[in-house]
Formats: sequence, structure tokens, C-alpha cells
Amino acid sequence: SSYKLFFYKLAYYLGYSHIDLLICQTNLMKDQLVKNIPSLDRKINIRVIPNPFIDPKHNFTKEEYKLNFNYIVSAGSLVVDKGFDILINSFAVISPKFPNLKLIILGEGPERENLESLIDSYDLTKAVSLPGSISVKETKNMMHKAMIFVMSSTTEGLPKALLEACASGCACIATDVGDCSFILEGVG
Repeated sequence: SSYKLFFYKLAYYLGYSHIDLLICQTNLMKDQLVKNIPSLDRKINIRVIPNPFIDPKHNFTKEEYKLNFNYIVSAGSLVVDKGFDILINSFAVISPKFPNLKLIILGEGPERENLESLIDSYDLTKAVSLPGSISVKETKNMMHKAMIFVMSSTTEGLPKALLEACASGCACIATDVGDCSFILEGVG
């Protein structure tokens, strides 16, 4: 609403008026900020520094980690904005055509119960799993072994999970939100 936008602009103006440097994760983030508060670009040095994501100690080879089944993986907090309900609904459509395909959604959050109910309603408890939060190493390994990584978010900035999936060598599919298309440009 315009009321909410006014207070955001006011908070940004007051909060940012005393700083020398503002760092944004993406060009999109910087452009949106400057579009909404043009005076910031004239008063503050704004730089874009993306999240780091590549772990140079890991040199994965696909042959090293072959599994005996194919699976799709997704990762993130189990919140509405991540669109995991959309992903589960979509998986329910393709599941009958690919009975050996699994869906693994990594992460934890307040939507767990709703997602579990949705999985139950499609009778997909053997095909879809929500293992919760796992270590960074296990997540990278899981992404690397996956047939596909899917980011089904309805809103994003610079999604670290998508960056990590790309770095792991996994084929990636993402909704066209935030900087997802920028990340996937030229990758797939």
C-alpha cells in the first residue's frame, strides 16, 4: 500500500542519511532502491557485492556420487514465499509418469505441517520427503547428486541455494523472480 511504502521510504531516508557506503546483493536490488528513493544515489556510495558461494575445496565429479534412484531437490526455509506448495502440486502431476522419481525438500520452517498435509493429500509420502535442515556439506552433496534442483520461490533477491546448486553442477530450474534469471543466464 502507499501508506506502507511512505514509511519504508521515510525509514530508508532517515536510516541511510548518515552512512557513507551502502552494499546491495544484486543490481536488481540496487536499481529498485534507487528507483524508489532517487536521492540515495546522489548522497550515498552504493555498491553491489553478491554473496560468495563457491567452495574451492570441493571438486565434484558426477560419476563419484551416482545414486540408485533419481531425485529432484529443493532447499530453503519452509515458508510461504518459497513456493514449496507449488512444487509439490507440480510434482503430483508428473509423479504418475515417473514412479521412481523422488522429491526432496531441504529446510525447516513454519510451513512444515501444511506441506506434510499436502504431501499426504496426494498420497506422496513415499515419493516426497522433508528431511529438515542438514549440514552445508550434506546439502552440497545432495545438490550434486540430484537430477535437477528446483527453486519455486514467489519472491527472491539473490538466492544462495540456487547459486550453490549451480556451483555443484546440478541442472537448475527456477521461477523468474529476483535475480534467478540473471544467475541462470548462460547456464542452462
